[in-house]
Amino acid sequence: MPAACYLYFFAYHPNSMKMKIAGLLLLLLLSFASARSQSSRQRLIAKASYSLDTSGILVRQDSVFLKYSGLRHSRLDPNWLDFFYSSWGGTPGIYRMMPTSNNIDSGEKHIWVEFDSLYYFRGGPVFNEPFALEHIETYKYDGVGRPQDFTHTFFWSEGQLRDSNRQVAIYENGQLDRMYWLDLSPRGGPDTPGARYLIRDNSGRIITDSLTEYRLWSQKPYMRTRYGYNAAGQYVTRQEDMFDASNGAIQSSDRRSYSYYPDGRVQTVLYEYRSLGAFQPTEMDSFGYLPGVPGYIYMKLASLDTFGKPLGYYTYYDSHINTANQKDFITWTVVENGQSFTMATEVISYNRYGNPDSKTYYHYTTGITPAAKYFYYYEFYNPTGLPESAKRQPDITISPNPTTGAITLHYPDAEPGKRLSISISNAAGQLLRTETFNMQGTSQQMQLGPELPAGTYYISVIAGSGTHICTKPIVRL
Repeated sequence: MPAACYLYFFAYHPNSMKMKIAGLLLLLLLSFASARSQSSRQRLIAKASYSLDTSGILVRQDSVFLKYSGLRHSRLDPNWLDFFYSSWGGTPGIYRMMPTSNNIDSGEKHIWVEFDSLYYFRGGPVFNEPFALEHIETYKYDGVGRPQDFTHTFFWSEGQLRDSNRQVAIYENGQLDRMYWLDLSPRGGPDTPGARYLIRDNSGRIITDSLTEYRLWSQKPYMRTRYGYNAAGQYVTRQEDMFDASNGAIQSSDRRSYSYYPDGRVQTVLYEYRSLGAFQPTEMDSFGYLPGVPGYIYMKLASLDTFGKPLGYYTYYDSHINTANQKDFITWTVVENGQSFTMATEVISYNRYGNPDSKTYYHYTTGITPAAKYFYYYEFYNPTGLPESAKRQPDITISPNPTTGAITLHYPDAEPGKRLSISISNAAGQLLRTETFNMQGTSQQMQLGPELPAGTYYISVIAGSGTHICTKPIVRL
């Protein structure tokens, strides 16, 4: 992957002539790729981040390189333009092993990724940290494209192995059922420190997600997440309980309560915390959207007292949308006791294919000097795996649209017995239902079901190999 090699080289010298030369080489590389048919798509292969002090001097840099096999690709969070490393129970990747919806609350910025390996480098001259490999993530997938085996390996800055762990996913009836961890630490591994168990209701929705530790031949509860749903299949409560490993008692609990707009997108999230006694509110987040714009464009964070009343401290996130329905300027404003000031701003640019190619972050302490810069690099891939001349969009239709509930999927090119999976999501990207079947002809009848109220939904058609075929909007009357 030449782009990654050049990026690694100039990441430690962001102001040098070598950076400029490498940047030109990358530009030539991507220009050559862009000469291919525009029906090809881009997938992220590298991201470089630079943190700067108030004088514009480099403090630290981070670089991420992704490698893929076949048609796999990865997406950035549309709100943050980043990957987020989950560390629930010290196990990065725990959410990546499970295709979660793109929820917008700050605790769940987990994006479904399909890369085979990730290399993460970091370092900084201010703290005398050499720019070196910090960790590697590798994924293996089963025959239908589901992540089945994940390994995370950490290194010291000198290059020595620091730690390693492995996660294995077990599927039952087409859904993730449980996961096991194997500690490969050189200090004393291998060891199996824990397991994750999912409990679902009759419709397949997760109602309990628990992490259990194995210590001294006993099972100790570590963390448990419980979900509550409304009639539309949207979860309205999410409670996390942390346990005392010594006696199994609950130490603390966090709870989030959700409200939704009529189109299914999240409107508010109420955060509550409990250590002793009853839950006490701490924060209320409110969100606003525009049609055709991914993610939210407005967010208000309000700090609350123990009675749920605003404390007079607010944080506002506001976006400017360009003519292509993209966020190109974001402002973070803080209001305290009636006084407001701009905390930070972000400027985002996009390439000709609609993907972000850079983001500059300005913090109020640095004034006009950037506090951080981010650069994104892509490669082209053919999403069907066929030669461009042979590629044709599948002629799939869903009717009637709008519908009162009954719909028919028409797939004229379907081969007899072709195995397909259908997933139904709401406008917020929340997965509501999945269904798998073998085509008996060129049409398949389905029901949206009474649990889905009136609104707009998205039906994704996925081949038995796990390849995404198409996504179609459907309006429920």
